[in-house]
Amino acid sequence: MNTAPTLPPEIIEIVLNNHADYIGQLIAYAEAGQVGEDLIATVRSDSECRIGQWLQKLDARYAGNEAFASLCGAHKAFHIRAADLLGGCGCGGASGAVPYLRRLHALDGGAFNDLLPPLTRFVAQLSEAEKALF
Repeated sequence: MNTAPTLPPEIIEIVLNNHADYIGQLIAYAEAGQVGEDLIATVRSDSECRIGQWLQKLDARYAGNEAFASLCGAHKAFHIRAADLLGGCGCGGASGAVPYLRRLHALDGGAFNDLLPPLTRFVAQLSEAEKALF
């Protein structure tokens, strides 16, 4: 049973759409054979993407907050998994990176299940000004 509070979906939709766009960019890089060490290092960093930058802006205020820590953990885990996947894919997703990323991008099999509950719990605590930082 999901115990996350119900709230207006605007910021959640914006964050999830941004996440999907990011995955779409990874697919494009893999399909084009543009996966190199620099890209993998960038993907592994959880502070390079828009979500990571937003979380950094909120870190000073929410550093000890359980919901914030959970969201940051899920976000960091995504970046580690994505970088590991791209690191093993070779040129153009030859070892299966592209099909896996496409399933994530299509939300197949609940691909956002790790992100949605902590995102929902955390966003419920934010002011409109903090949401607008995204």
